[in-house]
Amino acid sequence: SMWPWLRSGDALSVRREDAARIRPGEVVLFVREGRLFAHRVIRKLARDGRAVLITKGDALPRADAPLESAELLGRVFRVRRAGREFALDSPQRRALGRAAAFVTHSSRFWYPLARALRRALPS
Repeated sequence: SMWPWLRSGDALSVRREDAARIRPGEVVLFVREGRLFAHRVIRKLARDGRAVLITKGDALPRADAPLESAELLGRVFRVRRAGREFALDSPQRRALGRAAAFVTHSSRFWYPLARALRRALPS
């Protein structure tokens, strides 16, 4: 659901973080219905004086239900893939994450293209 940013087999490093400190564009790890999800924060709202995060898988057509603070495990700050590591909290990747959060609202238009590319490219 996060291709091409995250791929099957990637190892994620996660830092426990309060929802109030998370920003749109960042990737968070959360648990819902007994399953783990790593999705991008696309919006941050305030409800009853607390932060509520709206997340979405980059390759999914719709946003997730609002994230409850009890579901949030933390913020993904590093990804290890095929022996290489890259930081998601570098200035360049933070900017790309914010851009991805902005354009993800139109993913229903480019999702079919992304799926075709995924099948054509090696993992």
